[in-house]
Amino acid sequence: MKNNRIRSKIDNYKFVLFGSAGVGKTSLVKRLVHDEYRINYIPTVEDIYRYFIQSNNRLCNLTIVDTGGTHDFPAMKELNIKNCAAFILVLSVDDKKSLEQFKKDAQTVLECRPNARILTVVNKVDIEERSFSSIQVIRYMEQQRTRYPQFQYKYLETSAESNMNVREIFYEAVELLSPGFNQQRKAGKRGLPQACTIL
Repeated sequence: MKNNRIRSKIDNYKFVLFGSAGVGKTSLVKRLVHDEYRINYIPTVEDIYRYFIQSNNRLCNLTIVDTGGTHDFPAMKELNIKNCAAFILVLSVDDKKSLEQFKKDAQTVLECRPNARILTVVNKVDIEERSFSSIQVIRYMEQQRTRYPQFQYKYLETSAESNMNVREIFYEAVELLSPGFNQQRKAGKRGLPQACTIL
């Protein structure tokens, strides 16, 4: 009976990561789950990870769907869009094509889920030379808000290699679904200038 009471207090969320091949989706997830980073690129078809996070006396069980960047399986993508609670769209600062794919992914998600919760993640910010600016990304999302006023998003800059803001990805994703979840963690920090919230 005691175990059932504990289990009932766990919130379950399913997130899916979309983005071009090589932007670092798998690296971000493996850095979170296994605290490892590999330089060599290995293409992903689809992998599923589970991870627990806790904040503000709440425990969350995350199911994280790491999708491939080749987009050869549209049926799998459509199923993930329908079944996931929130979406993590990943770009890489050194890949301008990832910006175009990001726009396509955002549009696909919003056409299916006009009230979607989207976390926009710009990865590899340890690379100094950028192929696009953060303003370009935010401006595009704001344009989408005029078409889909019910959707909400956050913007976050990360580096899987240096482990910058990797855990924040998933705390902020939960925050999109359950406002207040991440506030206690933030209160103990000086701030996260790499992150912003647009509601």
